[in-house]
Formats: sequence, structure tokens, C-alpha cells
Amino acid sequence: MSAADRDGKVAAHLELADEARARGELALALSHYERALAWDLDHPRASALAAALRADLAPGRRAQDPGETLALPRSALGPIASRYRLLRELGRGGAGTVYLAEDLHLERRVAIKVLHRAAAGADPGRDLPEARLVGALSHPGVVRILDLDASRGVVVMEHLAGGSLRDRLEARAAFPARAVRRLARGVLETLEVVHGAGVVHGDLKPANLLFRHGGDPLESVVVADFGVATAHASTPATPGPEGAAPRAGTLGYAAPELQAGNPGDARADLYALGILLRECLLGASPFDRAALLAGEAAPLTPLPEGTSEELAAALESLCAAAPGDRPASAHEALARFA
Repeated sequence: MSAADRDGKVAAHLELADEARARGELALALSHYERALAWDLDHPRASALAAALRADLAPGRRAQDPGETLALPRSALGPIASRYRLLRELGRGGAGTVYLAEDLHLERRVAIKVLHRAAAGADPGRDLPEARLVGALSHPGVVRILDLDASRGVVVMEHLAGGSLRDRLEARAAFPARAVRRLARGVLETLEVVHGAGVVHGDLKPANLLFRHGGDPLESVVVADFGVATAHASTPATPGPEGAAPRAGTLGYAAPELQAGNPGDARADLYALGILLRECLLGASPFDRAALLAGEAAPLTPLPEGTSEELAAALESLCAAAPGDRPASAHEALARFA
């Protein structure tokens, strides 16, 4: 199936879902959003609205909880609105929406992430350890935090004009092995620093790998969106409030231990990287999407014919189901892509 055909199916289900939601038929709307996700697991709008509807339909949900933010008035930015002018939406996820904006003081473009009220709860600032974790890291492979309003759940970041790996995957069939090796090295060099600072990203996926500029398709990679990051990469992540299960990242990239509801460590990031690298080589998800959404066991699609033994072995080690069978660290994994 061509990318155009897939996009057409996604658009059709989104339209049906929006119509059902407008009529108040929330269960039907959720069904169509999930069908859209069957064709595009990483679609930000379908993911966010499906998550909101699942919460809306869950027993015991508070009627006054407004769910995900569907529009952002300037008042939501508070004092920051006097400095930044919103231009357009860049992407939407389960935790927040990212906007392209103009910094009126420094005359530059920035990205502004605004946490959804349902995700942040009564205290938007509680999810902003993301900004503090990232702000403590100084590395060209980590997105830079420029401004912060913890009381409103607003984070201002550098705008990366080169787009995301998801954009580039949608624009072409697959990447050559040489480019995939470069991407692997770039991300692993960044993960060395991130994990060395005691941080696990927790949600590596093509949409969260950005590029500073165009040109060579997989150069200047930057790791972004630390929204589910946890501290202490050397030890398992701790459960959330009131014993809640650890957040498992994005379906299709989450390590098996996270999918099982268990805490993960830095090796979960290595698994996610292995899956997205396979996707780059194949030009498509290495899993059967329908099986993933149904919660069924989904074996990995074989690597393309002609993949070198060294590259295949490096990817297999990253994608091992058991954490103990993966490289022990980003540094060890990097040596396999030298």
C-alpha cells in the first residue's frame, strides 16, 4: 500500500471519528480513532484524542475534567504571551501540544509545549521535571530549554527546522544501511550523555528524533520530548503517584518489560532505538500493526536482504526481548555501530 493510500485511510477514519464525537457518540469516535492508529501508530492527533476518549469513557472519571486541550487561547500562556506569538500547531501527543511560535524579543522562532490539562491534573507543574531534567543537560544532541512557566505547564524550546525522523520516513521508502549507522551513532552518543546524567528518555520514536537542518537526511539528530523521562538510569524507574504503573511510552517502540507494566531502565531506550532503526532500514514498521493494537505477539519483520552481518547483529542485540540480552549501556551499543 502506498503512503497516499495509507494517509487516505487515516484521514477518512479521523473524519468519521470527529463527526461521531460531535454527535456525542464517544464509543464510536474512539473506535475510528483507533482504526486510524492501526494505519499510523504515531499519528499525534489520533493518539491524543483516543487517549482523551478512553479517559472519558473510563468509570469514575470526573465530569468537570475537560480532557485534552483542543484550542489554546492566549490566556493559557499567561505572562509568556507578551513575548511569544503562536504561529501554528506542530504536533499533538498524549501529554501536550507543541506550537511553532515567534520570540518577539529576540526575533527568532521557538517551539512551545503546553501540557494538556488532563495530563497535568490540578498542578500542571508536576510534569515539568522534563524541563528540569533536560535543562541540566548541555549537549548538541538534546533539545535546549529556553523558557519555562511551571505554574501553567508551558515549556519554550529551541525550534529545530529540519523536521522529525517521522517526516523523513513518510517522505521516502527506506534509508540505506550507511545512513542508518550514522543515525544510530548520533543517537547513541546523545544517550551516553543522557544516561550518564541519570536520565532515561522513556519514549524514543521517530517523532521524537528531530534535525537541526535539512541536507544529509540523517545528520544533526536531536533527541526531544522527554515528557515521560525518569531519573536514575542505572536503576529501574519508580512507579507513579499512588502506586500507578510506569508509563510505557509509545506502542510499537516500548520495550517488552514496559508493555508488561514493569519498570524499565536505560536498556528500554536501547530497545526503542533498535526498533526505529529497523523501521528506517525497512521503510515501514517492523511489526504487524493490527497485531500490536490487538495486544497479540508480533514477530519482527526480517531485515532487508543484503544487510551486513555486523549491522544485523547490532540491531538484533538492541531488539532483544530480555533486557539482559541487550547491550548494558549506550557506550557498549555504540561500539557495535563503529
